[in-house]
Amino acid sequence: MLLLISLTINSTIMPSENKCIYQSEDCIRKWAKGYSGKLNPEDYIRSIETILKKDYKRQSFTDFKDKKAWDADLYETSLKKGTNRTETVDFVVGMVNGQLLMVEAKLDVVNVENLKREVENKIQHTRTYLVSSTNYKSCATPSVVLFGNKKNNIQRNINKFMRLRSNKRDIRPMSLSDFYQRYFVGE
Repeated sequence: MLLLISLTINSTIMPSENKCIYQSEDCIRKWAKGYSGKLNPEDYIRSIETILKKDYKRQSFTDFKDKKAWDADLYETSLKKGTNRTETVDFVVGMVNGQLLMVEAKLDVVNVENLKREVENKIQHTRTYLVSSTNYKSCATPSVVLFGNKKNNIQRNINKFMRLRSNKRDIRPMSLSDFYQRYFVGE
């Protein structure tokens, strides 16, 4: 279970570690209104449960049923039909203070070694869409990568990913349940 979250902080104060920082879909809708691309990003706001179910049909994501995000993959697929496309993160969540959180899900990851560069490229490419909005405020750091697989080697994958990235703190590995608790519940 790998979920990548990119969170870049500007000069505003981030909430404490124990506070819920998901802000609802309003933040994403405000960002979308300032976007001037070919397609309206607002048309690609979905529940996180729906977004995750696209790639992981056999898993349950009911905690995210009412949590909305911008489906970056669906947007880019629609934008570049029939062409090679640079990959984006799976979705972007609106956070407090207007910040945007990029999330990449790799819930059945087997080979962590292959993810380092892929994840970094997805974050960089998605950021190009985000900064194109006149309502763009900031993304947040650290990014978060959530790991897990069928063998439940979550902690091993987290440790391995950190070692591969030389313990850089711009991406934080965690499990899907830890992501939910930290960013949506605040416990």
